[in-house]
Amino acid sequence: MSKVNISVSRTLTINTGNYASIKPSVSLTVTDVDSENVSDAYLAIEEALSGLIKMEIMNCASDGKKVGEGLDSYCRDVHNNLQQIGENIEKSLTELNKF
Repeated sequence: MSKVNISVSRTLTINTGNYASIKPSVSLTVTDVDSENVSDAYLAIEEALSGLIKMEIMNCASDGKKVGEGLDSYCRDVHNNLQQIGENIEKSLTELNKF
């Protein structure tokens, strides 16, 4: 029986008014799926992506609001917290490896 990898992405552009928009994007890959289980795996990925895109829309909107309050201030805040941001990314990637 052959194995396949399945990758599905979802990207949206949402007009937030006043010529502004957010562009949430999520993707998910499942590896080594038995070819006979492709349909079930795809449906599971789609269900997971539906939840993830909702969360990403919320995150993009929140970030957009922060940026809207002042791009310079937002960039300074990110720059001042780069080490913490990096540590959070590393922690998340470590957590993902458990799956």
